[in-house]
Amino acid sequence: MAGVAHADYPYRDTFVYYVMEAVRLDVDAWLLEFVQNHKFSVKDFYENRDGGIRLTLKLSPILAETVSLWSEKIESVIEQVKAILLGGGSLEKKKSNSTCH
Repeated sequence: MAGVAHADYPYRDTFVYYVMEAVRLDVDAWLLEFVQNHKFSVKDFYENRDGGIRLTLKLSPILAETVSLWSEKIESVIEQVKAILLGGGSLEKKKSNSTCH
């Protein structure tokens, strides 16, 4: 049985990032397709004081529309983690009942 080595840092709940890794391939695939197919404009970006390039708010609605997609994908992962942490299940049991994408 696998364990979780985890430590939070002040003002940063890192455990949530570990859980999100389960859908990272889906997010990366979506983003790659979006970048390849979206026609970007110079107005989509701005440079901050440190020289970093950021997206403008113009793209926020497009990205916000994907929230339900990621919520659906992460829901089963959260349920598996919850079951494991509460002692009511194991990853092996949950894997046999779920399908991989």
